[in-house]
Amino acid sequence: MMQINATLNLSTGFGIHGYEIPFTTSMFPAGEVYINTEVPFGAKAVRINSRCKNGNDIMRILMAVDSMQRQGVRHTELFIPYLPYSRQDRVCKKGDAFSLRVMAFMLIQAVDRIITYDAHSSVALTLMDLKLKDYNNHREVERFIKSINPMPERMVLIAPDAGAVKKAEKLYNSLDLFQGIVYCGKSRVGREVIIDDIQEDLSGMHAVVVDDICDGGRTFIALGRKLQDRNVMSMSLFVSHGIFSNGTKRLKEMYQNIGTTNSINSAETTPDGVKCFNLGY
Repeated sequence: MMQINATLNLSTGFGIHGYEIPFTTSMFPAGEVYINTEVPFGAKAVRINSRCKNGNDIMRILMAVDSMQRQGVRHTELFIPYLPYSRQDRVCKKGDAFSLRVMAFMLIQAVDRIITYDAHSSVALTLMDLKLKDYNNHREVERFIKSINPMPERMVLIAPDAGAVKKAEKLYNSLDLFQGIVYCGKSRVGREVIIDDIQEDLSGMHAVVVDDICDGGRTFIALGRKLQDRNVMSMSLFVSHGIFSNGTKRLKEMYQNIGTTNSINSAETTPDGVKCFNLGY
């Protein structure tokens, strides 16, 4: 693997490796993306940073790779902390597209290495094989916990559903900060999220809920009610990717501390009252 000696920073707030490549980008009236890069002499291995949110961002990445290769770049790696379409990791019914497979195919054809952060689905690792490096969220969770400074002897980790169990157990074993793990069950009836009753008595405990994505927040609101029923002293929530499509008002009414990273929003555009930790990989 070639050592990265230049960075194309399509999104700010991430790590810069070597020389920062100047670029200009715009949109044509008919909706097409335009990009021009100025690769310096000697830049042969380039990191592209992108907070990819839509199809135009994907096209901008693909065109940037072509632009730089035409100027002598021989190796490109893409840091894309939130992997688009990672939640569409299977075909649920006849006629659906396998969206994550489509996304993976485009990226692995374009770049030599892909770096993600706390990818939602292990299917991404299978589809992208050796080209994908996925960082876990342990470092940022530890920073979050130190920033809220709860009593360590009274802190318990909450796995909000079955899909979070494996990651929660790895986090628990890695950080040595929690007194235990509470495993929660979840089901859905239409748009309503139902959390199974929690059996453990959590009186006087600081509950720290950790998950990869918060979109509308219904899971964490329903979970918060169940935790309150078990007499927790406080509740904190950390999500690697804070979409917060329904805002954070109801979450902040329930959780004393909320943390996320700058994978979706920059630190400047993260909702007020939410701690944002920059990813410097």
